[in-house]
Amino acid sequence: MNRPSHWIIALFAVIGPALWIWGFTEGFGEGRDSAVAGPQRVRLMAPTTPPSDPVEIPLTGYVVDPLGMPIEGAFVRVLGHRSAGLTTSSGTFEVMVKVADPGRRIEVSARGFSTVVARCAPTDLDHLVVRLRPALPWEAPRELSSPGLVPSGEGFIHDADHRPLVGAVVAAIETGDLAVTDDIGRFRIPLGAPSVHLAAWHASGRAGEIGPVQSTQKGGLVSLGVTALGPGARIGGSIRMPDHAPADRAAVVLRRGRLVRRTRADENGAFAVDGLVAGEYVLEVLPHRGALGVRQSIRVDGSGQLESEIQLAAEVPHQIRLVDASHAPHALGYVVATDADERRSWARADEEGRATLRGLADREVRVEEVRAADHRVLTVRSVTREGDVTVVVAD
Repeated sequence: MNRPSHWIIALFAVIGPALWIWGFTEGFGEGRDSAVAGPQRVRLMAPTTPPSDPVEIPLTGYVVDPLGMPIEGAFVRVLGHRSAGLTTSSGTFEVMVKVADPGRRIEVSARGFSTVVARCAPTDLDHLVVRLRPALPWEAPRELSSPGLVPSGEGFIHDADHRPLVGAVVAAIETGDLAVTDDIGRFRIPLGAPSVHLAAWHASGRAGEIGPVQSTQKGGLVSLGVTALGPGARIGGSIRMPDHAPADRAAVVLRRGRLVRRTRADENGAFAVDGLVAGEYVLEVLPHRGALGVRQSIRVDGSGQLESEIQLAAEVPHQIRLVDASHAPHALGYVVATDADERRSWARADEEGRATLRGLADREVRVEEVRAADHRVLTVRSVTREGDVTVVVAD
């Protein structure tokens, strides 16, 4: 250690490790300022992206019989989609539908009932109630026809200030097809008839009509231009049970051709449908909790308001006795009848030819059809009343 070189070596032996430690913590550590050059330890994070809109949403509904009572175990499927489900003991169901499909055709079937296909507009998502009617034993299942190649109409929906209306619904009155406008107010809808009238409405209550649109094309696009919606008409009122109590949550269906608008009454039985264009409509209140539904034709004019009070009808069971020309009972035969509002009911007679028709309102009914036990059609000779029993003679 007497030589200077020995002192220099010793100095480096002490200072070198200290410099190395300082460089690691300050120069290479996470706390180093980003302006300092040199390698850095970087923690890679996955990029955060806002959640995208769901491609599917739940559609809930309710399936009832002709008396408005829930049907358990009905099979519900979305046409053109894999989603399906069964109704619960309270008649409710939930299936998934595509956000991009405004038509949302729902097929509902149940043992002993005729299959129904219901179409649900986006504005009806909370109001879908499907009524099933008893199927006749000899009734053939309905086959759904697949539409061929048809042209599509493309147009734009604006408000009175020429601003695009997002989420406006466009419906074809003749076919029931639906479309919804996008973020620039554009829509595209099938033109499945030689002449199509289109009705458009928006959640703001505005409405308008397009057409008639006529096209002989086999496919392609037909320009429908720009349609500005103005104030729409409104139908409202209250619904009462046969005992005059409010019909809490009763289902209301408004039809014009194949265009269907749906809503449900509130807890006080009050209902309203906004955004209507002028025309002839059929207003129907579906059967509700044992009361029969009612139907009436109404005329909507311009942008006015129509208020009405509707009372549901009470059921009147009909006792039937089915006999032949010699008044011998038609054991296990069938009878089909309707009332004044064209409600249909059928029943099968017992060994004594007696049957009870349910789901009708009037005291007098019209016998539409009588069949033997083997489904052979019989000719109705007379229909008479004997006290509370309707005697039907057929052979």
